[in-house]
Amino acid sequence: PKALSCKGKEVENVFNIRTPEDANRVVKLATSKNVVIVGASFLGMEVAAYLTERAHSVSVVELEEVPFKKFFGERVGRAVMKMFENNRVKFYMQTEVSELREQEGKLKEVVLKSGKVLRADVCVIGIGKGTSPQ
Repeated sequence: PKALSCKGKEVENVFNIRTPEDANRVVKLATSKNVVIVGASFLGMEVAAYLTERAHSVSVVELEEVPFKKFFGERVGRAVMKMFENNRVKFYMQTEVSELREQEGKLKEVVLKSGKVLRADVCVIGIGKGTSPQ
């Protein structure tokens, strides 16, 4: 996955998941916390699904209007999004992260380009190059 290129990207509790150890660490830190996932890719949505019953809140931030649009189309993307929303996942679509704010070195808020501020104890980066459909 790509790294974020915004202000505050070096604060504690911001993760790119590359290994099973990274995933285990995120689960441990995210339990009963506010989690923001950047990217509604396969990785981002898998993390969201896994954390819905563990985290206090799960929010997904994505540039596209629906998850998986490039792969499955808008109709399937909307159906997937609705299913996740029914499981308490909040979506912030067609926007991106402009800043990660910290308090005492640890992540506290994710600021979106839309101006919305999300409470966040943990941020998982799930953006990057994927395979595009032929």
